[in-house]
Amino acid sequence: MPTPSIDVYRVVLTDSATDNDVAAARGGPGALLQYEDREAAAAAAERYSDDGDVPVRLQAPAPQDPRDVDAYLVANPERRVRRPTGSIDDGLAFETSASQYGALGEALLTSHEQDPPVLLAYARRTLDGDQDRDPAVQLETDPDPVTFRSQETGDTATWLPDCAATVTVGGAIERRLLCEVKTGNGSTERDQRRVMQWAASERDREVLLVRLDVEALPDEYTARIQEIEPQEPDREWIDDDADLTLGEFQ
Repeated sequence: MPTPSIDVYRVVLTDSATDNDVAAARGGPGALLQYEDREAAAAAAERYSDDGDVPVRLQAPAPQDPRDVDAYLVANPERRVRRPTGSIDDGLAFETSASQYGALGEALLTSHEQDPPVLLAYARRTLDGDQDRDPAVQLETDPDPVTFRSQETGDTATWLPDCAATVTVGGAIERRLLCEVKTGNGSTERDQRRVMQWAASERDREVLLVRLDVEALPDEYTARIQEIEPQEPDREWIDDDADLTLGEFQ
């Protein structure tokens, strides 16, 4: 069997996995799904299981499979996400799904609409010029998706930020932040990261990957903030919101 590429993690959508309507939306049986790494692929399988009718999981490919793939996505027996152990009187024990775990970090970041602590601290530490200037941060928890469209094929590539924020100083807009929030070491999918890099190349905005470590809850949590390096898209790709400027946020 060929050695899979280290650049992406390739997953084949099997016939049984297409019983999950969310996974089936990614393609028919035999479709090749690509992720940044195995962790990202496993997280995607968790999301499909939580949002679809039939649970799915990753399975190692058959040794004789000639395709350059890392795993199959297959149907999985029902887990305790929806079928807990225990009783009403003694308590029901559920497994934590990937989407539930991921929601913890997002809830911590977005619990304050005005001056969310993590983004306010980031704004203060990265503010250019006079450090005596105190910024304000206004959070938006339902931002518009960022979509790029191919002028050649009409295909689109989309990233939906978990939140956005406008940083102001003395009432004047300083910058616009678009954030992807992960709990723990959750990874971004390859296509998702590509659009994030393209979005970061647009003027007057920064794209952040914010990882929340929740191991010390309820006493404290740790935020690691990575500014996504901008990358210009190929000439065929254009931002569907290319005419959007900071003036529209004022």
